[in-house]
Amino acid sequence: MSDRGASEHQRKPPLDNLAAVNSIVQTLAVAASLITGFISLSMAWQKEADTRAKEAEERRFALQKYYDERKDAAQKQAIEAAKPFLQLRQKLYLEAIEATQVLVTPAGRPPEELKKAEKRFWELYWGELCMVEDPPVESAMAGVGCAIRKYRPSSDAEKASLRLAHVLHDSLVKSWGIEDPLQKQASPANLNTSALEEER
Repeated sequence: MSDRGASEHQRKPPLDNLAAVNSIVQTLAVAASLITGFISLSMAWQKEADTRAKEAEERRFALQKYYDERKDAAQKQAIEAAKPFLQLRQKLYLEAIEATQVLVTPAGRPPEELKKAEKRFWELYWGELCMVEDPPVESAMAGVGCAIRKYRPSSDAEKASLRLAHVLHDSLVKSWGIEDPLQKQASPANLNTSALEEER
């Protein structure tokens, strides 16, 4: 029996080793499960973050598109609303330059045509044109007014008329938002219009 007891005693250690290995395997399995779970959770968080970022980008894009569409609509609405004003301005500017053209080129024109042109010029000057002109046009009209008050055309009147035509052009181009292919190097010189400006 002593041999048998000794052999049993020798068999116990392998069972202890097996239990230790089993414990290590279980610990490794738990650790692997935890690592796998952490990796899965991390990947899920990353996927959710990517989805949120994509949704935020789509919302930002949609919002920018909405603002761009609203801006375009507002610009179109502003242009449409300004059309009657701009059409009136264009009509009166054309009348002003036509009257001025007649007044500064009187040679060979009948006196009735000159009187009619002068009457229309002053009507525009004191009335209708004041509603639509911008400051440079007002200044140019005053320059023409000073020149034609002398009742005879002079080179001053011609220069003032030319400046008026350029300023009318610039104003129309600016009003319609057209790029001017003939951008001028210098603006019209300051006009000596103090007498008429005081009256106006």
